[in-house]
Amino acid sequence: TIMYSKPVIAFMLANSSQDRAQPTRGVCYHEGNNWFAIHDSDVWKSTDNGVSWTRALEDAGGVSGWFNCMAYDGSGMWVAAGNAGRIAYSTNNWSSATEVTADDRAFTNAIYGIVYCHGIGKWIVCGSGGKIGYASAADGGWTEATTPVSVLLSGIATDDTTIVAVGNGGTIITSAD
Repeated sequence: TIMYSKPVIAFMLANSSQDRAQPTRGVCYHEGNNWFAIHDSDVWKSTDNGVSWTRALEDAGGVSGWFNCMAYDGSGMWVAAGNAGRIAYSTNNWSSATEVTADDRAFTNAIYGIVYCHGIGKWIVCGSGGKIGYASAADGGWTEATTPVSVLLSGIATDDTTIVAVGNGGTIITSAD
Protein backbone atom coordinates (compact mmCIF):
# COMPACT_ATOMS: atom_id res chain seq x y z
CA THR A 1 0.00 0.00 0.00
CA ILE A 2 1.34 3.41 -0.93
CA MET A 3 0.05 6.38 1.05
CA TYR A 4 0.84 10.03 0.57
CA SER A 5 0.31 13.21 2.50
CA LYS A 6 -0.45 16.74 1.40
CA PRO A 7 -0.16 18.55 3.78
CA VAL A 8 1.90 16.49 6.24
CA ILE A 9 -0.98 16.23 8.71
CA ALA A 10 -3.22 13.72 6.89
CA PHE A 11 -2.35 10.68 4.80
CA MET A 12 -4.57 9.34 2.03
CA LEU A 13 -4.52 6.06 0.16
CA ALA A 14 -2.94 6.55 -3.26
CA ASN A 15 -4.70 5.40 -6.40
CA SER A 16 -2.84 2.39 -7.77
CA SER A 17 -3.71 -0.83 -9.49
CA GLN A 18 -0.99 -2.75 -7.68
CA ASP A 19 -1.40 -6.34 -6.56
CA ARG A 20 -1.97 -5.77 -2.86
CA ALA A 21 -0.45 -9.16 -2.00
CA GLN A 22 3.02 -7.88 -2.90
CA PRO A 23 4.79 -5.57 -0.45
CA THR A 24 5.95 -2.10 -1.43
CA ARG A 25 9.25 -1.72 0.39
CA GLY A 26 10.96 1.44 -0.85
CA VAL A 27 10.22 4.83 -2.35
CA CYS A 28 12.46 7.54 -3.75
CA TYR A 29 11.90 11.09 -5.00
CA HIS A 30 13.22 11.98 -8.45
CA GLU A 31 12.44 15.59 -9.43
CA GLY A 32 9.41 17.77 -10.01
CA ASN A 33 6.35 15.66 -9.22
CA ASN A 34 8.08 12.34 -9.98
CA TRP A 35 8.47 9.46 -7.54
CA PHE A 36 9.53 5.82 -7.93
CA ALA A 37 8.67 2.88 -5.65
CA ILE A 38 9.92 -0.70 -5.38
CA HIS A 39 7.02 -3.14 -5.24
CA ASP A 40 8.39 -6.69 -4.92
CA SER A 41 10.55 -6.83 -8.07
CA ASP A 42 8.55 -4.20 -9.99
CA VAL A 43 9.23 -0.48 -10.17
CA TRP A 44 6.25 1.90 -10.02
CA LYS A 45 6.21 5.58 -11.00
CA SER A 46 4.11 8.55 -9.98
CA THR A 47 4.18 11.79 -11.97
CA ASP A 48 1.62 13.60 -9.79
CA ASN A 49 3.32 13.69 -6.38
CA GLY A 50 2.20 10.22 -5.37
CA VAL A 51 -1.53 10.53 -6.05
CA SER A 52 -1.54 7.80 -8.73
CA TRP A 53 0.98 5.12 -9.65
CA THR A 54 1.69 3.09 -12.79
CA ARG A 55 4.12 0.26 -13.36
CA ALA A 56 7.33 1.59 -14.92
CA LEU A 57 9.15 -1.74 -15.09
CA GLU A 58 7.92 -5.28 -14.48
CA ASP A 59 10.29 -7.68 -12.72
CA ALA A 60 12.98 -5.00 -12.95
CA GLY A 61 13.93 -6.11 -16.44
CA GLY A 62 14.17 -9.80 -15.58
CA VAL A 63 16.05 -9.26 -12.33
CA SER A 64 15.17 -12.03 -9.90
CA GLY A 65 14.22 -11.59 -6.25
CA TRP A 66 12.53 -8.99 -4.14
CA PHE A 67 13.92 -5.52 -3.64
CA ASN A 68 13.76 -3.77 -0.28
CA CYS A 69 15.16 -0.32 -1.04
CA MET A 70 16.20 2.10 -3.76
CA ALA A 71 18.26 5.28 -4.11
CA TYR A 72 19.05 7.91 -6.73
CA ASP A 73 22.36 9.76 -7.09
CA GLY A 74 20.79 12.90 -8.56
CA SER A 75 22.58 12.57 -11.89
CA GLY A 76 20.87 9.68 -13.65
CA MET A 77 21.83 6.51 -11.75
CA TRP A 78 19.19 4.53 -9.85
CA VAL A 79 20.03 1.53 -7.68
CA ALA A 80 17.70 -1.00 -6.04
CA ALA A 81 18.83 -3.70 -3.62
CA GLY A 82 17.22 -6.54 -1.74
CA ASN A 83 17.14 -10.21 -0.90
CA ALA A 84 20.26 -12.36 -1.25
CA GLY A 85 22.40 -9.25 -1.73
CA ARG A 86 20.83 -8.57 -5.12
CA ILE A 87 21.55 -5.18 -6.67
CA ALA A 88 20.08 -3.75 -9.88
CA TYR A 89 20.71 -0.40 -11.50
CA SER A 90 19.12 1.81 -14.13
CA THR A 91 20.35 4.86 -16.01
CA ASN A 92 17.05 5.55 -17.78
CA ASN A 93 14.50 6.15 -14.99
CA TRP A 94 13.69 2.45 -14.76
CA SER A 95 12.76 1.96 -18.42
CA SER A 96 15.16 -0.98 -18.09
CA ALA A 97 17.45 -2.39 -15.41
CA THR A 98 20.57 -4.51 -15.16
CA GLU A 99 21.42 -6.84 -12.28
CA VAL A 100 24.90 -6.77 -10.78
CA THR A 101 26.47 -10.23 -11.23
CA ALA A 102 26.88 -12.45 -8.18
CA ASP A 103 30.68 -12.13 -8.42
CA ASP A 104 30.45 -8.33 -8.19
CA ARG A 105 28.22 -8.23 -5.09
CA ALA A 106 29.63 -7.45 -1.65
CA PHE A 107 27.74 -10.28 0.09
CA THR A 108 24.70 -12.53 -0.18
CA ASN A 109 22.81 -11.26 2.88
CA ALA A 110 19.54 -9.36 2.40
CA ILE A 111 20.00 -5.62 1.86
CA TYR A 112 17.57 -3.24 3.59
CA GLY A 113 19.09 0.20 3.03
CA ILE A 114 20.97 2.03 0.29
CA VAL A 115 22.33 5.54 -0.12
CA TYR A 116 24.66 7.44 -2.43
CA CYS A 117 27.28 9.55 -0.63
CA HIS A 118 28.40 12.40 -2.90
CA GLY A 119 31.20 13.38 -0.51
CA ILE A 120 33.09 10.14 -1.09
CA GLY A 121 31.52 9.21 -4.43
CA LYS A 122 30.25 5.82 -3.28
CA TRP A 123 27.05 3.80 -3.11
CA ILE A 124 26.59 2.19 0.31
CA VAL A 125 24.23 -0.64 1.27
CA CYS A 126 23.39 -2.16 4.64
CA GLY A 127 21.66 -5.39 5.56
CA SER A 128 21.26 -8.45 7.70
CA GLY A 129 24.15 -9.79 9.73
CA GLY A 130 25.57 -6.28 10.24
CA LYS A 131 26.73 -6.23 6.64
CA ILE A 132 27.67 -3.02 4.83
CA GLY A 133 28.92 -2.90 1.27
CA TYR A 134 30.15 -0.07 -0.95
CA ALA A 135 31.07 0.64 -4.55
CA SER A 136 32.19 3.63 -6.58
CA ALA A 137 30.08 2.45 -9.53
CA ALA A 138 26.70 0.80 -9.07
CA ASP A 139 27.35 -1.74 -11.81
CA GLY A 140 30.07 -3.67 -10.02
CA GLY A 141 33.07 -3.85 -7.78
CA TRP A 142 31.03 -3.97 -4.57
CA THR A 143 33.19 -4.52 -1.48
CA GLU A 144 32.17 -5.60 2.01
CA ALA A 145 33.13 -3.14 4.76
CA THR A 146 34.19 -4.12 8.26
CA THR A 147 31.55 -3.36 10.89
CA PRO A 148 31.53 -3.81 14.67
CA VAL A 149 28.08 -5.46 14.72
CA SER A 150 26.28 -8.57 13.48
CA VAL A 151 22.66 -7.41 13.88
CA LEU A 152 20.28 -6.59 11.07
CA LEU A 153 20.99 -3.07 9.76
CA SER A 154 17.71 -1.73 8.42
CA GLY A 155 18.44 1.84 7.36
CA ILE A 156 21.26 4.07 6.18
CA ALA A 157 21.60 7.81 5.57
CA THR A 158 24.28 10.38 4.80
CA ASP A 159 24.87 14.11 4.82
CA ASP A 160 27.48 13.47 2.09
CA THR A 161 30.25 13.34 4.70
CA THR A 162 29.15 11.02 7.51
CA ILE A 163 27.31 7.76 6.94
CA VAL A 164 24.97 6.48 9.66
CA ALA A 165 23.43 2.99 9.67
CA VAL A 166 20.81 1.83 12.15
CA GLY A 167 19.42 -1.56 13.09
CA ASN A 168 18.08 -4.02 15.59
CA GLY A 169 18.61 -3.51 19.29
CA GLY A 170 18.97 0.25 18.94
CA THR A 171 22.19 -0.16 16.97
CA ILE A 172 23.66 3.02 15.45
CA ILE A 173 27.01 2.90 13.66
CA THR A 174 28.81 5.67 11.79
CA SER A 175 31.64 6.15 9.32
CA ALA A 176 33.28 9.15 7.66
CA ASP A 177 35.13 7.18 5.01
